[in-house]
Amino acid sequence: MKVRDRRQRRFILGTVLAWLPLALLTCIKTSASLFALVERTGGWLVVLAVVLGIAAEATAIPLLLGAFARGKWLRGAFSVLSLCWAVFMIFGFFVLLVVMWVGVSQFQPRG
Repeated sequence: MKVRDRRQRRFILGTVLAWLPLALLTCIKTSASLFALVERTGGWLVVLAVVLGIAAEATAIPLLLGAFARGKWLRGAFSVLSLCWAVFMIFGFFVLLVVMWVGVSQFQPRG
């Protein structure tokens, strides 16, 4: 597939970055239990994955905002859908990050 213009390139890259964390979370969920992964790694691997997911979604948003083009209504509709998904995932990642932070720091020795 040949990329014709900069807006199409932004659309493709932004869409991949917006939906990639969902695919990775699905693979993690089907391959092993999330709780078992947290137990084995002490939770820090999941925190790293969440931070990388936030970075991917935050990068996808400006790319998708720059992908709108006149006369490309299907690309625009899918960009809006991907933008909504990216915002939802960022919110979900922040909630998961706070839950993980509280869960990991709860068992740290005080003093």
